[in-house]
Amino acid sequence: MAAAALVCGAVSCGGGHGPQVVVIGLDGADWHLITPWIESGELPNLKAFLEQSAVGDLTTVYPILSPVCWTSAVTGVNPGKHGIFDFQKEDPAGGEPLIETAANRRAQPIWVLLSDAGYRVGVMNVPMTYPPDPVRGKMISGFPFPSGDVNFTYPPELQEHLDNFPLDFLGLTLRNRTPDQMYADFLKGQEARRKVALDWLRKGHDDFLWLVFTGTDKVQHFFWKDMDPNHPSHDPASAALYGDNILNLWKRQDAILGEMLAAIPPSATVLLLSDHGFDAIYRQVNMANWLAKTDLGTWLQNHAIPPMLVTNGLMHYILKGQLNGSSDREAFLDKLIAMCRDLRDPVTGTPPFESLFRREDIYSGRMVEKAPDLVFQESPKYYVTRGVPDSTDLPVFQDVWTTSFSAHHRPQGILAIRSPALRPPEGGDLAQRLAAGGDFHDAQILDVTPTLLALMGEVIPKEMDGRVLDEVIRPDFLAKHPPRIEDVEGFLLDRLPPSTLTPEERERMKALPYIN
Repeated sequence: MAAAALVCGAVSCGGGHGPQVVVIGLDGADWHLITPWIESGELPNLKAFLEQSAVGDLTTVYPILSPVCWTSAVTGVNPGKHGIFDFQKEDPAGGEPLIETAANRRAQPIWVLLSDAGYRVGVMNVPMTYPPDPVRGKMISGFPFPSGDVNFTYPPELQEHLDNFPLDFLGLTLRNRTPDQMYADFLKGQEARRKVALDWLRKGHDDFLWLVFTGTDKVQHFFWKDMDPNHPSHDPASAALYGDNILNLWKRQDAILGEMLAAIPPSATVLLLSDHGFDAIYRQVNMANWLAKTDLGTWLQNHAIPPMLVTNGLMHYILKGQLNGSSDREAFLDKLIAMCRDLRDPVTGTPPFESLFRREDIYSGRMVEKAPDLVFQESPKYYVTRGVPDSTDLPVFQDVWTTSFSAHHRPQGILAIRSPALRPPEGGDLAQRLAAGGDFHDAQILDVTPTLLALMGEVIPKEMDGRVLDEVIRPDFLAKHPPRIEDVEGFLLDRLPPSTLTPEERERMKALPYIN
């Protein structure tokens, strides 16, 4: 743990009076999706909360995957410092990829900092928190998990009292389950997390809670096509059965939010966020089939490059040259980025790549060398896949064909904060407030933890990359509790020693795709 450099500040610690800070994560929430439902009265509890809160967009990190985004939120540092870049990691022994775990996280999350300061904390279902941290309080890990039986709680005996708490696993697919079975699983998980959240809130033993609901993300991945009549995979018969699945899960989430808010003291700070946004995917690019039609093969015959990973988070594409360790890495990246920027969909005229980043451009810290060489984000409604290198029939562009998901992550998530320490929100309905830019000045997911620490009157480790969102905080509160940015010993951890997995451990850690 980090050294106990913090001391209980603007909020009291010790438990017994109800939480003073509650963070509610709604994975994959997107204003464009939920605002019409809020305005039409479908989500009344969320609407009432937002009317009392500072609201705005929350820009996430790349690649836009839940483990990367949530780890950035809870640590306040970029992936180049915390070291989590994916659901999976390279096997040092050269075998299949292994699942990534929180044991490889190289920055301490806010609940460890607060535990060291004497606060009682509760953490539930935050992605990339297995194995659980030994906190002053309790913790239920979020996915991914190894296969087989796992101890996913701290203290370990907490697991015995969770009544078959369902875990999220990788490899979500419609190939092995019907849509009805999958949706039932989402509702079962949502209800289990509701039960835990309300139990913890009503008992009032904790000072700080961070609680995440992941069903909102999952239902959007799989049922967007049934909701969206413009989707190329939309089928009227399927839509008649499943077209309301997303809205209905959100309505249930809204009812749960209402129960939670009723159990939270009015004096508490409540921060609601998503790790990223969401939108449909209509068109896909088959990368291997595109590259085969370019001059890249000829170029590689004359330029030796080291193996390089190109990714959007879900697609992992490794390009190899003739020799390792060549100095032509930069030349290759220049060429590939230029090719991607010049590519156009012949049907729509749209460039499918919205952003392309060298790792050095978006990450900083001692874990940068673990990062993908090139990270890209697709344009709206596009998705880039590996393709099929040996296929001559697969086109470069096509309507999205995947049977598993019909929508994916976008860079802008949501943020709302209700707190006695904040300025009263401006007037107008939610749509008007968001259209006017919201209440924050370019809020980043890295800003969440520094802002929470400032509202709690606690030390902000100087290594954090995020800032305090002081534009929404009352001046008199800031005058009384000015943010304190200082050294916190042990906040950033040493690099990991080489892995020494046994064959049995390696088998349990083999990674499945996030969605397949």
